[in-house]
Amino acid sequence: MNITILFSDDSTLIFANRIRDILKSKNNNASINLAWYLPENALSYRQLKQLLPAGPNFCISKDEVDSFLEHEGCDAIITSRVYAPIRAKLSSPEYRYRSGRPCIISFLGGLDLSPKRGFKNRIFCDGVYLIPKSALDQYRREISNDSFSWQDVQFGHPSFLLPKKQPSSRLDSQKSIYFFAQALSPSTKAGRLHLLKLMAAVAHNNPERKVFIKLRHLPNENKKHLHKEKHSYQDLYNELKHKPENLLVSNATMEQALDDASLGITCTSTAAIDLVSAGVPCMIYLDYIDYFLDPLNEPMRCFFRDSNLICSLEEIINLQYSKPNQRWMEQTLCGPEITEQIFETIVAFKRRVPQIKSFSDYYN
Repeated sequence: MNITILFSDDSTLIFANRIRDILKSKNNNASINLAWYLPENALSYRQLKQLLPAGPNFCISKDEVDSFLEHEGCDAIITSRVYAPIRAKLSSPEYRYRSGRPCIISFLGGLDLSPKRGFKNRIFCDGVYLIPKSALDQYRREISNDSFSWQDVQFGHPSFLLPKKQPSSRLDSQKSIYFFAQALSPSTKAGRLHLLKLMAAVAHNNPERKVFIKLRHLPNENKKHLHKEKHSYQDLYNELKHKPENLLVSNATMEQALDDASLGITCTSTAAIDLVSAGVPCMIYLDYIDYFLDPLNEPMRCFFRDSNLICSLEEIINLQYSKPNQRWMEQTLCGPEITEQIFETIVAFKRRVPQIKSFSDYYN
């Protein structure tokens, strides 16, 4: 089986790496390629070298998109973003019903300022994978695809995996504390300074530990990114006076940070899910200054309301963390069966009816 996974920025490349790894773990004989989608490239050289040092298997330019989508040697295309040319191609009934074309599978995970738009962008995809479980019913209510074409809607995401271990009841004294920054939240300089000073207080109270501000991007690195950062933590850190010596900045990969973290503090869904999936103690803080101006704050509260992970200022300062709610995890995170399900989606797509040959294919 020949599968291609698309990426164009750091978020989609992290997704591509993770889904490649879980697919390889199930079927090592499958040919799985990572393709750099150049028309919407927002990767810096540092990010590409750090996240994919061997480089992609191939690149796709603007002029090559159509021929790539027509390529019969590719069994499936997997993506976490349904790029505009893919949406346009799928909107054609002639293409959707065609035999021999790739199965296009899209994933939608995490918080979305406009989930209905995310649903709409996937209306013609052959496979749609959503989280949490409640999103499946919501998708089916809002997007009825019965009159359009065959579609397989499933639960799961390669970044939303149930942990293999539970968080420890005691913090590892040999490891560090990390604050995982995000491009959009908080949205104001005052909110970001509040969090930076809060991490300084944590560092001051725990002089025996290193406390890292884990950067999502370096300053000016994500100008082409879908989520553009204002008031970078690196710049604010440089301006902060009287910093504890153990308050540091890190541009490590997420995997490196998770491996070194005894505890993670965040206000973003991506980092929180990564911490939970890795079995690392997680604290979510949402009461930062100007939180009411942040459009992602209320969706964060809703998404993690039953998680047992949202903490007060006092709990953060005293590192009083709790284990995640088991029922919430079961509704939000998927098990290893997602890997087999992806292959089943591709097989089912190949067997779908009807499948129509083009005029030229029919007479050749």
